[in-house]
Amino acid sequence: MKKLSVYIPILVLCISFFTVLNSHAQDIHFSQYNQAPARLNPALTGQFKGTYRVAGIYRSQWASVSVPYSTIAFSGDAHNFMKQEGLGVGLDFYFDKAGDGNLGTLHFNGSGSYTIQVSHTHKNTLTGGLQFGYGQRQIDQSQLQFGNQNGGGGSVESFSSNTSYFNLNTGLVWQTKLAPRKIIEAGIALHNLTQPNINFYANDAYRLDLRFSIHAKYQFSISQKVDLIPSVLIMKQGPHQQLTPGINGKYILDGRSHHYRALYMGLWTRVGDAGFMSVGMDWNNLNVGLSYDITYSDFNVASRYRGGFELSFIYIFREAQPARQYYKTCPDYI
Repeated sequence: MKKLSVYIPILVLCISFFTVLNSHAQDIHFSQYNQAPARLNPALTGQFKGTYRVAGIYRSQWASVSVPYSTIAFSGDAHNFMKQEGLGVGLDFYFDKAGDGNLGTLHFNGSGSYTIQVSHTHKNTLTGGLQFGYGQRQIDQSQLQFGNQNGGGGSVESFSSNTSYFNLNTGLVWQTKLAPRKIIEAGIALHNLTQPNINFYANDAYRLDLRFSIHAKYQFSISQKVDLIPSVLIMKQGPHQQLTPGINGKYILDGRSHHYRALYMGLWTRVGDAGFMSVGMDWNNLNVGLSYDITYSDFNVASRYRGGFELSFIYIFREAQPARQYYKTCPDYI
């Protein structure tokens, strides 16, 4: 079982390359998908070593084409919530603004997860997660022009600049720790289970397609100071498919628990769309990341080979350790 578990991420990576070679990414996405756990899989809620975690990520893309597309996500979650072993709870929101019509999407989610041990050695865990969401879309009608009748059957009178909906997501994550610096993680997630209607026309239905995703990563050490972390994300939503494999290299500057420092550098690609490079750093409880996309698809004629810029952070709050006493205390009665 131990030998088999080591090869699972490699197997997933190989299968993904052969099944989604002609993928095309959707307009809005995060390149640093591992930096946005609440968006990646509800089962990642509370999956960290600490008490509380906050994470944020900002993306701006296609500034050379039109009005820049801007996306921001922010999340907060708790590990072993209310001291309940295995219980994770979190909240997150997502805001996106796109195009000349200032199309905006605002989404709030509440998440819960529960982790069970699947072996007596406590090295293998399985986590299930559930996420309830509320979304709202709006558009600036002053930036739009309509004829008397819309070709899809909707009229100007039936058009509303705001629409809202409820949503439901779920997922599973499996993790095994073979050593302190040898960790395997793999998960599946289903988003938009309710397939809500997001159309601005009251007499028409335009439903959000179900999104299915598989993700995996494998961290292992190659020297005392260096780790490698290959990772892959596969997504399918309606006619759209996306494959994003890549690898991070990690160099440990200082491994002491309260002085931890590490540098990251990675190379990634969204197959058929863009390649990007990422850099990052651990500074005690804080992790920051930066990436930039370079478009190599046919869209590069318009984008001038420019893609998206992303900035991310993750901060983990840990329980304070008792101060070490360097002298011997004497009882009051002496």
